[in-house]
Amino acid sequence: MRGLLILWGIFFSANALSEEFIEKVTAEIEQVAGNCAEKEGANADDITELIKHTVPPSSHTTKCVHACIYEHFNVMKSDGTFDKQATIDAFSPLKSEDADIYGKVLKIIDVCQEKPEIFEDRCETASSYTVCIKKEAENVGFTDQSFMRK
Repeated sequence: MRGLLILWGIFFSANALSEEFIEKVTAEIEQVAGNCAEKEGANADDITELIKHTVPPSSHTTKCVHACIYEHFNVMKSDGTFDKQATIDAFSPLKSEDADIYGKVLKIIDVCQEKPEIFEDRCETASSYTVCIKKEAENVGFTDQSFMRK
């Protein structure tokens, strides 16, 4: 799930995004998430949480899948901090698709780069970041329905 699983998920209901763009992002999300789920030993319940965008994730393994995704795109560094520029870069393709949504994403990134708690456990840190993303996405106007593709 492209760098930020939840954050990418909010765009699938936006009418301004082309079907081609959504299909491309979805394919990449599925590939990275599948690889991370396998690497982290996710079971069927963990996969269900990922698909349903359960926030906060209830299982440690699901939290670790989020961490793996963030690490894959260099959004989360090995010390548990987040790389703001890498996060912005992960979403740069969105800018030409919908500048308004891209602007909202930048707001979410700005807020959430400063908020997550850094834990010794990378999975807990990733979960903290995921919770912030969902909360801030709602604050800029995305609804729960925005997290699921039509």
